[in-house]
Amino acid sequence: LPEGDARLGYGLLGTGAMALKSGAADRAEPLLEEALALRQAVYLEAPKHPEIVTAADWLVSCYLVRARAGENRGVREMKARQLCDAFGFDYDARVEKAKQFPYTPD
Repeated sequence: LPEGDARLGYGLLGTGAMALKSGAADRAEPLLEEALALRQAVYLEAPKHPEIVTAADWLVSCYLVRARAGENRGVREMKARQLCDAFGFDYDARVEKAKQFPYTPD
């Protein structure tokens, strides 16, 4: 698919989510960031489109998993809070949700 094609969002999100679920948050993060950016570009007129909200939710979890592991904790917590504020997610609930994902940095 050509760069920027909306259909790429499905593959990016699916692969990123599976990487996060399997304990590879470091590999998931760039995929989820790209999925969110692509969906925001595609649904420019609908900034809270369900596809965007779903991508943001996964990315928040990824940021919090990596923050928990001590990887640029402050920056990733800030990014997670910004997304929570933007999409109306409860930050503390997302911190708890992120605990379900395993992660051991290499």
